[in-house]
Order: sequence, then C-alpha cells, then structure tokens
Amino acid sequence: MAAEDDVEFVKECADLFIETVEERMPELSASVSAGDHEATYTHAHYIGSSCGNVGADAMLKAARATEAASKAGDAGGVATNFDQLQKEFARAKAYFKDLLG
Repeated sequence: MAAEDDVEFVKECADLFIETVEERMPELSASVSAGDHEATYTHAHYIGSSCGNVGADAMLKAARATEAASKAGDAGGVATNFDQLQKEFARAKAYFKDLLG
C-alpha cells in the first residue's frame, strides 16, 4: 500500500468518525436533557466505540464516564461528563481537520 493510500484511508476513517459522532451527538444530548439514562447509556456507548476506532482516547474516557454515570442514575455525573465529551469532540474534530486538511 502506497503512503498516499494510507493517508487516504486515515482521512476516510476520520471523516466517518466525525460524521458518525455528529449524527449521534444530538440524540445523546436529547437523552441527557430528558433524563433518559437508558438512551444516554446507549448513545454514549456508541460514540465511545467510534472513539476507540480512531484513537480519540480523551473522548473515549469522557464517553465511558457518561455511560457509567447514566448506568448509576447519576444525573449530575451525566451532565458533567457529557459536557466534557462535547469539549473533547470539538478538540478531536479540530485535530483531524488540521491534520488531514
């Protein structure tokens, strides 16, 4: 595989990651706002899995913390960790866009 193919593959993975999270984040936000811990867990888990695929470790940590708080029924923890997840997504998105153009 040529280096340009490797770069294109990474770009495709990053683009898919961003697209997937941008689609899922509003659903997660709505479930957090509604206090729906089951849906929050599901959406946070889905986003966390996407993070693991691209090495977005800080974002993965925030997603897993959101999952754990929702499983425990901890609304304050959900809100805090969801806020961190949003911040980490903004950082990851900016990183990938800067890195890959």
